[in-house]
Amino acid sequence: MTVDADQKTDELIEAAVRWVARLNSGTATRADRQEWRAWRMTSPGHERAAVEAERLWSDISQLHVDPATGLVKPGRKPRPVSRRAVLTGLIGLAAAGAAGGGMWRSGAFTRILADHATSVATTNLIELPDGSRVTLSARSAIDVLFGPDTRGVSLLQGQAFFEVASGPSHPFRVAMDGLSIRSHGAAFNVTRDLPDGGTEIAVAADMARVFAPAASYIDLREGDIVAVNGSGHIGPVRTQDVAETGAWRQGFYRANARTLAEVVAALSPWYGGSIVIAGRGLHALRVDAVLDLRDPRGSLDALQGGLPIHVRHLANLLTVISTA
Repeated sequence: MTVDADQKTDELIEAAVRWVARLNSGTATRADRQEWRAWRMTSPGHERAAVEAERLWSDISQLHVDPATGLVKPGRKPRPVSRRAVLTGLIGLAAAGAAGGGMWRSGAFTRILADHATSVATTNLIELPDGSRVTLSARSAIDVLFGPDTRGVSLLQGQAFFEVASGPSHPFRVAMDGLSIRSHGAAFNVTRDLPDGGTEIAVAADMARVFAPAASYIDLREGDIVAVNGSGHIGPVRTQDVAETGAWRQGFYRANARTLAEVVAALSPWYGGSIVIAGRGLHALRVDAVLDLRDPRGSLDALQGGLPIHVRHLANLLTVISTA
């Protein structure tokens, strides 16, 4: 299929999605439904686009936002949800994506109030008073916490790479909702807001100590990586090539047996719209790839070659990943 043909297909899909949303809005008339039938009969391409749009609508209608984590998940909420409510929520989430948020969580208000913050597809290197350095990833935020006997930051949102200056007797501390990491001179990466609501810490040099609400502490050394779930429980320590730790600073995400949900969470801050995984069971698919964060749409498209997924971009605001 040529580029022009692909573009035409995408345009038809977008038009069909608007039709399906209109017909499921609760305000559609008999005339609307007659026009829809006539639109479908315009050409075989229109009919294929209509079938694809209805499939996408069915997938999206099975999603809900988990109130505990703010993440979009498959399956309905415990209480019944109308398709009209789904449409309303989808429009609101897409609008958040257009403003620099996304399906996974916008956090715009947090970033406005933070001492340092980044927006979509931007990073920032921050020099701290003690000589330590923090590199903020896209859509991330910190508050700086320095005093006579204190040095550190609060990671409010997103991801950051820390290069801690050695020397002072008191440790450098990264705080997050009861979880904290302390170090006298390590380099380490911290990622908040994982798909399960947890946090991941990976050490690139020296040693860092992780304190979690549901445990005492654990020491991580160079090459160690660990996840702390949303309940504060520390998972098993794994090893990782230090070249992968903080690779996002060079614009790459190294997915080494990562789930598709984790990949989408990593790409979302670099994407101006919203990304939805709509197919059942797709969240847990394992991905092994090196992805370009500077081209999240292209990276998602590339995954179609090795996974049973179909990626559809709609109106530059929404990308839907469904079953192939």
